Amino acid sequence: MLTDTMQIRRVCQLTLGLMLLASPVAAEDSRCKHCGCQSSTKVCRLIQEEQSITVTCWGFQEEYFCLPGPSSPGCRHAEPACQECDPAGKTCFVPRRFTWWDWSPGECGNPHVKRKLMKRTVTKTVPSYKWVVEDLCDSCRANVGPVTESPK
Repeated sequence: MLTDTMQIRRVCQLTLGLMLLASPVAAEDSRCKHCGCQSSTKVCRLIQEEQSITVTCWGFQEEYFCLPGPSSPGCRHAEPACQECDPAGKTCFVPRRFTWWDWSPGECGNPHVKRKLMKRTVTKTVPSYKWVVEDLCDSCRANVGPVTESPK
């Protein structure tokens, strides 16, 4: 025994099925694609197209640089800083000592190579082939090249 929900679902399915069966379907136009005459048949025809293919190439670029040897400290220098007051005499600073070192660079530097990753995208156009279904009449079929007729 069907419940109310199942009955409603069954009625909706039947109604939808009847609507689909009753809907008008447009008849296919079987005119010749090239000349437009009525007597045509469906044929498979091979056509050539151009296809773009993108390839990504990876490489590197070398950059040379020098890596110096160890450096050594030289003389220590010291100078007084912030000794004087401003010209107006309103602001005075506590004197400080500014110190720094002279550094002697290392004797030998070694050359090294840094490799930087490089990307290049190349696009090539190559021939491509595709089968298409066309409606052609007998006279146009002889002029367009190799075709294969569809089975009847």
